[in-house]
Amino acid sequence: KLEKVNPTAEAIINIFLKTYEKVAGSTFIRKYTPKQFVLYGSPSYNSNGTIVLGTTDGGRRVVLYELNDLNFSDPAQVSRKMRTIHHEFTHILNQVIDIQPDFRLVTKSDYSEDWTATTNTAADAQKLGFVSRYARSSFTEDFAEMTAHLLIEGQFWFEAYAKAVGADGHAKLKKKEALVVD
Repeated sequence: KLEKVNPTAEAIINIFLKTYEKVAGSTFIRKYTPKQFVLYGSPSYNSNGTIVLGTTDGGRRVVLYELNDLNFSDPAQVSRKMRTIHHEFTHILNQVIDIQPDFRLVTKSDYSEDWTATTNTAADAQKLGFVSRYARSSFTEDFAEMTAHLLIEGQFWFEAYAKAVGADGHAKLKKKEALVVD
């Protein structure tokens, strides 16, 4: 829907680009950020029934799906879309800036390719030291999810989320946080 393009572009500029420019400078933006955003109105479906929220293409393009249903008056929907952009941008950055090897070891035995399994609830993922069910799919997705959640949900949210689980899950989340920040 044409009426979704301008608000999406404004959100990309104000919530994504200006955030990085403020923290890392305009040279960083010119060097690393994607040069193209492709916007799709409908979702892209996986064979298991889940939907793709976004993808990156060659480190230069971010594709965003499901924009026709995006309600810009709903902060949760806007946050979800912005988390997707930060998540995908993290994958772009990880093509030139490696994820520290220690990150993959924090929850190494708890990754599962089938992150959609009914045995992987949001509560289970949190208890194991993940910020989302999807983070359990691989260490690269875990790192991107950690980055996106920290940037969009913020420190207060993260602290409350990490404290809401037992000592083991809390320690894993805090270790991952430290590695992402580093």
